[in-house]
Amino acid sequence: MTRSGGTRAGGRRGRPMIDSARLHRDWLAMVEVTGPFLSLPVLRRTWPALAAVEPEERDALRRAHGDWRADPAAGQRGWVEHLLRDLLDWRDQLRFDGLDALAVAVPEHDETIAPSFALVDPDADGAE
Repeated sequence: MTRSGGTRAGGRRGRPMIDSARLHRDWLAMVEVTGPFLSLPVLRRTWPALAAVEPEERDALRRAHGDWRADPAAGQRGWVEHLLRDLLDWRDQLRFDGLDALAVAVPEHDETIAPSFALVDPDADGAE
């Protein structure tokens, strides 16, 4: 039991109860919420458990975001790399090169749509 009468997570002494909603709000506070896909209910449904972000990681994230915001064209790749490769640890899955096969021509608009990066399954055939 805690002083407030509640129990601690997992019944362990000395460890505070984890507030899942607070962890989700902390994650949302680090990004610009630009649509309903980043609402707290959607985030909690998609990722029921999120790890806490350490202060050093949060500072690095804010610096990378600031660099990107200061110069969106030059800073975009660094921001994407930091967020996906470093923070989310998708190191082997993140690709910036060899994406020509993913381009799609849209002749009625005289345009070709091509990704600037992709996340791949490193165990799938052709992922290398």
